[in-house]
Amino acid sequence: MSADGLVMTNHHIASETLHNLSSAETDYLKTGFYARTRAEEAKSTDLELNMLVSIEDVTARVNAAAKPGMSAAEGNTRGVLR
Repeated sequence: MSADGLVMTNHHIASETLHNLSSAETDYLKTGFYARTRAEEAKSTDLELNMLVSIEDVTARVNAAAKPGMSAAEGNTRGVLR
């Protein structure tokens, strides 16, 4: 995602969004769509975007906190599996 809102996605998400933005008069899946300005952009009101911003390796923390014989429930209440 760019500072200007550019989003990369896969075909089935884009197709669904174009279908939802289309009308009986305009089929964006057939004709395509190009906005020359931001004012011409089509707004998708039912699209949710999720962006992964970081990944953290917690293996060492889990291994340090987990004790032999500890059940998953015990680990979860002690914060090991959160």
